[in-house]
Amino acid sequence: MAGLTRGRGGGAACRMGDQCRNNAAPSRRAACDRGPGSEMQMIPIEYLVECLDYDPVGGQLIWRSRPLGHFGSRRSASVFNSQFAGKEAGSVSFKKSAGAEYRKVCISGPFGSKTIEAHRLAYAIYHGDWPEMVDHFDGNTLNNRISNLRPATRSVNGRNRRLARHNTSGVPGVSRNGSGWIVYGGGSPKEYLGRFPTIFEAACARKGYELRSGYTLRHGEIRP
Repeated sequence: MAGLTRGRGGGAACRMGDQCRNNAAPSRRAACDRGPGSEMQMIPIEYLVECLDYDPVGGQLIWRSRPLGHFGSRRSASVFNSQFAGKEAGSVSFKKSAGAEYRKVCISGPFGSKTIEAHRLAYAIYHGDWPEMVDHFDGNTLNNRISNLRPATRSVNGRNRRLARHNTSGVPGVSRNGSGWIVYGGGSPKEYLGRFPTIFEAACARKGYELRSGYTLRHGEIRP
């Protein structure tokens, strides 16, 4: 595959499930830990790229033929590399809190075993750092092309989200209140924007707030 990126060093990673157990040395065979993002700082990017190539145009992470030092035995290294080298890493699963599907890869090493979303790995390998969060510009959480990924904070990420599944008004921050509609902005605590007699006026107030506050145009889109 043309245009693969190997970042700034080398690494060890495994796919979720059996791969995570098979590719780790005995002292590393632990259940994949979905720890907080700050724990990713503990994983050297140099360690990642010894086992993963990244295609920034297509957005895929591809298993490399990993060195013997990543495994507990020569046989484990041979089995893993013969089965997975050259194939796309990870598997797709539904993330309930985000209401979307993500590709995830299990990384095993001296830091233990951690499951990390593929878009975060892609960004780290390509740019050489771990931002607080990585956001998808177009909202497609399976589109991991580098042109679709940007570093973000929780507040920035929150300004580029589709409509929450529990929303009943069809407009972010707008809810029924007696015979009218009440509107809130984002942040914590939420900013009160007013009460309006019609959903149209409420939606206009909310959209004006979003435009002033740097929300993306796709924020609040209805989920497919």
